[in-house]
Amino acid sequence: MLGFSNDFIEITESSLELVLGVPGHKNPDDTFPKGAIYLISYDRSGIITNKTIITQKTLGINGKNFDYFGESLKKIELDEDPSTVELLVGARGFNDGYDSNGRVYYIKLVNKNVVSHSYISGGESYEGLGRSIIQSDIINEYGTKTIFVGGSETISTVKIFSNGTFASKVTIDLPDSFYYYSDYSKLKSLSFLSYNNTSKNINFLISETSNHHLRKMTMSQDSLEISSFREGTFYAHCVYAKNNRTIVFLATDDSIDAYNIAHENMNLLGSYSHKNILGVTNSEFVRIYSMSIKVVNETSFLMFSSPERGTSSFQRSGFFQIINIYGDYI
Repeated sequence: MLGFSNDFIEITESSLELVLGVPGHKNPDDTFPKGAIYLISYDRSGIITNKTIITQKTLGINGKNFDYFGESLKKIELDEDPSTVELLVGARGFNDGYDSNGRVYYIKLVNKNVVSHSYISGGESYEGLGRSIIQSDIINEYGTKTIFVGGSETISTVKIFSNGTFASKVTIDLPDSFYYYSDYSKLKSLSFLSYNNTSKNINFLISETSNHHLRKMTMSQDSLEISSFREGTFYAHCVYAKNNRTIVFLATDDSIDAYNIAHENMNLLGSYSHKNILGVTNSEFVRIYSMSIKVVNETSFLMFSSPERGTSSFQRSGFFQIINIYGDYI
């Protein structure tokens, strides 16, 4: 299950530092998977030069089978110290007094070594806290950017102190309109779109596990409204918003498509076929689970990853790949 989630840590002239979520990772003494994250050093010639594995055991926590540690992750910045790396990692199957209530870890690293960590857990059975994680641009009363965490059927507003300890969590159930397409939907992915400082409305893009449609969610005070944004079969998405431009990248069955969002209209900018960027053959199956984008010195990098690439359900393996984005996208 390599590549279930991903994010960039740092990009330099000679290398790229990445983190990949591997919720299916098993330690040598494990009977079933508990999960891990992989810190990857990747040079510009395409060679992995270093890999560091971090599990709940690394944190001194005895995780349980099927915790799915690493199913979601996000690099964040709290202390603004360039020598540290700060990560949020979800473990939506963790049992912390309830069945699969889930957990989100804050992990602080120096030279790829864990120097501190903290966590916050879901408050009820099957909440599945940690299914998705984003950091918004909204500065809260603690001087840090507010975090939003998706559960199986909830979204939580999470605030964290600058020292990495969690301050608060407010959870709202997804409205009935979330289940318009299927009674079995679960929140799969979540992206921050915008915040209106006047109305205090927060806009997200979300997708669910059942029909994979892309939808818009608006949070106002303590309520949520969900509306259809684009119908289709989308397995992952990421958003880049800067300089009054909002670009969304969508992973379909056979391509990654780039759209400009303007006044809730989506205009296609370009498309990358799996055949061209991955060399996928007609007999291969690929389903992209996660995408991240980072812009450095006007050069855009798009990373996508998946635990599913192969010719059959028994011969699939995880992968990740990074491409440069060209054209008038960013």
